[in-house]
Amino acid sequence: MGANTIILIIFALLATFGVGYAVGFFVRKSIAEAKINGATNHANQIIEDAKRDSETIKKEALLEAKDEIFNIRTDAENEIRDRRSELQKSENRLMQKEENLDRKDEGLSKRESVLERKEESLVLKQQQIEEMESKIEALIAAQQEELETMVADLQKKLE
Repeated sequence: MGANTIILIIFALLATFGVGYAVGFFVRKSIAEAKINGATNHANQIIEDAKRDSETIKKEALLEAKDEIFNIRTDAENEIRDRRSELQKSENRLMQKEENLDRKDEGLSKRESVLERKEESLVLKQQQIEEMESKIEALIAAQQEELETMVADLQKKLE
């Protein structure tokens, strides 16, 4: 083996080493790129899953909010209906009381009117009685005078 052969072997070894290094470099680069691509794909998949999950969560939250709004609205409408019913009942009771008071007032007005007529009648009768008493007293006085005159005449005749 000569020097040329050794140089050729060294050169072949260096070339093989260089090719091996280059192949290793490109393989390593390809593996690293594959890992980076895989990691990027995985990250993109995670992002897509997160977006999908967030959309799902958002839709669920929106649906829950709509359900809650519906329940609150239904409860409010029921409460309003109940209050209106209570107010209507109260209004009906007040109207009945007012009608009762109106009837009582009307009855009292009629009684008052009857009493006023009776009072007027009594005042008129009182006046009539007083006039009659005056006439009777006048008649009694006149008869007493006449009797006294008759007694005086009789005493004169008897004397």
